[in-house]
Amino acid sequence: MEIRKPLFAGSFYPENREELKNQIINFLNHAKKIDIKPKALIVPHAGYIYSGQTAAYGYKLLDNQKKILLLGPSHNVSNGFLSDTSDCWETPLGKTKLYHPDVRSELSTKAHKMEHSLEVQLPFLQTVLKDFEICPLLIANTDLNFVSKEVESISNDIIIVSSDLSHYHPLIEAKVQDGHTINYILKKDVVDLQEKGEACGANPISVLLKIAKRKNWKPVLLNYSTSYNASKDKESVVGYAAIGFK
Repeated sequence: MEIRKPLFAGSFYPENREELKNQIINFLNHAKKIDIKPKALIVPHAGYIYSGQTAAYGYKLLDNQKKILLLGPSHNVSNGFLSDTSDCWETPLGKTKLYHPDVRSELSTKAHKMEHSLEVQLPFLQTVLKDFEICPLLIANTDLNFVSKEVESISNDIIIVSSDLSHYHPLIEAKVQDGHTINYILKKDVVDLQEKGEACGANPISVLLKIAKRKNWKPVLLNYSTSYNASKDKESVVGYAAIGFK
């Protein structure tokens, strides 16, 4: 059995099982539950101390989903639509099986092993769900129309897209820029998101928005925050949003 071991435990999130579980439960307890049953989510992927509380607003809405389609950007590979050959992924909270649909993607277990954007979602999923499987896909620069149709063909109970927003602007500028980016997402405006928005997961978000337009899903902002909440650094912040699609 091919197991993807956790690479970012101890940096992006706690390595200790009990500490990790307690941190996630605390985030969930402090997140307001919005009354929607999401067909898709956008959640952040920074260190938990910075973005975990915002992510919890999305994960609090999950209930008994069995097949989770994870879409994320690659911070290490420039091009491609990349799937993983691993049989399961492991975190301090245990192992989760992968399912492998018949989809026209490139196989790159190496790219997945280096990437944090999807790994950091798994402990949240392992906390709120039982007996589920994941299909992790990385979307770099590629034909997004093609990818959106391939992704739409994959069986799933929910699509989860991993993305942060603006990076390293002063706090006031970050909030303005993030407001624009969130507005493009809420309007399902792929063109402006790609040309004017600032999100490291713009490609997987764009794939989701193309699907949402075809299926008439409505995006709802669940929570917005910045790294300032944790760092108290106003000069260089990162933005985070949780957005649900109903």
